Formats: sequence, C-alpha cells, structure tokens
Amino acid sequence: MGMQLNKFFLIILVLFSSCKGDAQENYAVSKKTRQTVTTASINFFDKKYTAQYTMIVDESTPADHPIKTFLDCTDSYFTIHYIPKTQALEDYWRNQYFKNKDIDKINFETESKIIEKKINESSKDYAIFCYYVPSKFLKSNAGCSSESVYLDDRTNAEIYYYDNQENKWKLIKQKLSNILPRILESKYFKTNFPSYFAQNKNQEESYAEVQSDNKNIIGLWQLNCSINNSGLYISSNKGKLSGTLALSPPAVFVDIILERNITKESYDIKYLSQDMSPPLASENIIDDKNISKNEKIGELLVKNNNEIELVWYGLYNINMKKRTHLINQFSNNKSNNHVILKKCIEKE
Repeated sequence: MGMQLNKFFLIILVLFSSCKGDAQENYAVSKKTRQTVTTASINFFDKKYTAQYTMIVDESTPADHPIKTFLDCTDSYFTIHYIPKTQALEDYWRNQYFKNKDIDKINFETESKIIEKKINESSKDYAIFCYYVPSKFLKSNAGCSSESVYLDDRTNAEIYYYDNQENKWKLIKQKLSNILPRILESKYFKTNFPSYFAQNKNQEESYAEVQSDNKNIIGLWQLNCSINNSGLYISSNKGKLSGTLALSPPAVFVDIILERNITKESYDIKYLSQDMSPPLASENIIDDKNISKNEKIGELLVKNNNEIELVWYGLYNINMKKRTHLINQFSNNKSNNHVILKKCIEKE
C-alpha cells in the first residue's frame, strides 16, 4: 500500500492505545449511545456493495477478525467488521486461521468463500459493525483506490451495529475523523461498545467442557489390550485432536483429525493426509488430491472413559463420488464397520 495509507494505519494504532485509558468513559458513552440508536436507511449487505471477505489488510497485514471493504468514490467507503463474541471463535480467527497458510500465496477469491462459510455457520456469534464514510468526505490524489483516497479533515464518520433480531443496521455513534475506515483490531469495538459483547455463558461453558473432555480420549485404543498389536493412538496439540489409522490393503496409513460434537458424546473423523513414512507399493498410494477433507470418514462414539465405538464410513473420493477403503485395521470385512475399542494406556 502507499505511504498515505500507512500513515493512516499509524494514526489508528495511536487511537487504539488511547482507548484503554478512557475505558470507563467510553463505557458510559456507549451505554448512552445505545439508548439513542437510529435505524439506518442504508443496507450494507445490499448486493450492489460488492465486497470480498478477507483476513488480510494492506496485502500482508493479518487482521484478528473477518472484514469486508467497499470503496466507490461516488457512493461511500466503508468496512464491515465481524467481531467474535465467543472465546472459541476469537481463538480460531486470531490463532488458528493462518496456520499452515502462506499469506503471499493466498487466493483472495477462494479465501473469501472460506471465510463466508465459516461465518455463516454461527453468524449470531458475531457482533457486526460498519465504519462508514459518505462520498462527500472522500478526497483523492489520483483515481479512486485505497492507495489514493484520503479523508477530509472535517469528516463525520458513522459507526453502525447490525441487529440480528430485527435484521437492521443501527447508527450507534458519529465521530469526527480523518482516518480511513480500516480499523484492524477488534479491541477498538470491544473497548468502545462493550455492551454489545454480552457473552453467551452457556456456549462458553460448553467450550470449556469440551476442552476438558478431550483429555479423556487421548491415548491408545485397541480391540484387545493384552495383544501386542497396533491401535489407534489419539494425541492433542494445542487443543486439536489427531491420530493415525491403518486401512486395507496393508501398509496404508492415514493421518486423521477429530472434531468434537458438542451436542452428543462423539467425534467426527476426517481425513488429513496419507502417512508416507513407510515404503509404499504404487497400488497402496492413495489418490490424496481427490480425497475429501470435509466429509466425515467415520465417528468415535464415547461409551465411557474406557470404551469408544468406532463407526467407519470409508474415505470419500470427490472425483469418483463414492467411498473407498471401506475396511480399516479393526474390521475384517465391509459389513463390520462398528467396533468397540478399549483404552489401553493413559497419556501422561
């Protein structure tokens, strides 16, 4: 981005640091502002405002929450901010989203679809704000782009909140500003509008319970603990559960991830990759690029602390549109896709 926009980012950081010292005053202002909200005539979700979801600002700077940006110098300049209201989502966007991603190689169109899908899974778990600047306050050195546009010194910016229950945008604050609407940190909204972030205690408690229950499934699971053979070893890394399963034909091992179902005592099993560490014959190599990483390939049903039931569906080949590898290390035939595994060792 150009030097002009970088200057604006520096101003934003100064703004953030000043927010902390004025937290009590801001809280009082936000309470008063919320009592006098005005419904907006503009709909920032209107299809005419074409904008992609992104987690990257300035082509290389990660944000800590999803953002949509719209710029048309004849209309307006605004950013929509999806601020997580739960600890689980906050952790996902802040710490997990960019893992194993190369920012320099990200396809923004593809990423926009991924982000939108994730938001739609639990849209009510976000506080949605819009930082809006009408076109009359937009100035430009040349053309109309985020690099060339800047704001009039007397700009009257408007901040809106989206009411999910009424499906309406509501004006909650007006402020004089010469800062482009590129507020990167969710801290700005949480500090200035704390009343919009009432935590859903049931969800937070459920998340904490899930993290605790995950510990019970970590360890080695086998058909018979007295027989020295391979089993399913489940491990945890930063709260993520994973393991390795052997499939038929022999010497085909796949790495899997487990996703906890909060609504029932079970874990969805999903394909991650093929373990290529042992030497493999060509007929044992899986068509990795066509194996779905989203489809469930099985489930683990928790019976008690010492028993789980493995329900096996098989890998799903996207190209062939059918299941493959219907036999795993614990079953002898395709019809025997339900097996009870016993916990043989505890993870220290």
